[in-house]
Amino acid sequence: MAMRRDLAEKLGVKTYSDLVNHSSSLTFGSDAEFFERSDGYDGLVDTYGFQFKKKTVNIDPDLQYEAAKNGEIDVITAYTTDARIKKYDLVVLKDDQHYFPAYHAVPIIRQDVLDANPGLEEALNKLANILTDEKMMELNGEVNLEGKRPREVAIDFLKSEGLID
Repeated sequence: MAMRRDLAEKLGVKTYSDLVNHSSSLTFGSDAEFFERSDGYDGLVDTYGFQFKKKTVNIDPDLQYEAAKNGEIDVITAYTTDARIKKYDLVVLKDDQHYFPAYHAVPIIRQDVLDANPGLEEALNKLANILTDEKMMELNGEVNLEGKRPREVAIDFLKSEGLID
């Protein structure tokens, strides 16, 4: 989850547990899917004990970041690699009870493709230490906020890391 940096700092909120004591005065928003999922809103509330003043269901995922920035919603669900977090000066709160599983980007490739492309496995493994959430946020911003083509951004990134010529 994420919220405006100024509000988080004012309330002293860094973790989901910190948020619990303030939730009754805050609004929460997310898309309908989050409220319908078994690992979504209800489970989160059961785990932490949130009692939000108001919850906004079915807000378009693309609009919730702007709604948070504008103060229309205080707390939103967020993807840690979304460039709008940085653009709108939001902070991602720490899930200190580990309600959500860790999501890590990993390459998945068929063995026959690896066999047909010597060196591919080694090249993909090099990404493990350099393709962090912060780097993915930056790359996503180049595509989603600056309008660059994904292929162009990927090639520029791989060149800058010395992975391709």
